[in-house]
Amino acid sequence: MNWIEGVKMVEESNEVIDVGNNLPIVDFLFNTIANGESGQNLLLGFFLLYLTIAILLACSYKLGFARKLPLLKSLVVYIFLFIGAFIITLLGLKLPMAECLVIIVLILAIYRFRLAQDRKRRNKQA
Repeated sequence: MNWIEGVKMVEESNEVIDVGNNLPIVDFLFNTIANGESGQNLLLGFFLLYLTIAILLACSYKLGFARKLPLLKSLVVYIFLFIGAFIITLLGLKLPMAECLVIIVLILAIYRFRLAQDRKRRNKQA
């Protein structure tokens, strides 16, 4: 049996596949959304996980590391970022990648908010 036949067998069966390994985001995307009423759809779950990780990576890049770049250079950076998101998505099936990215985005957002408040306060004093 080749892998295509294996995927078809999994898609045709009515069993629910537990992918998350107690990872909240992966569990939600695969076991709640992708295993909906119409049965399992592993490709949809993987795509949603990829999309989630790609958006979180773009947010973390923009909040913490982005500099003013010309449009073409920014486009190249984001293309490589989305390519890297695929690799991180593969790791995110068993490791808490999406959860770590949520924490990173929250910390960077708090840092940027506090930095903006500090700058505003300094401008008022000057």
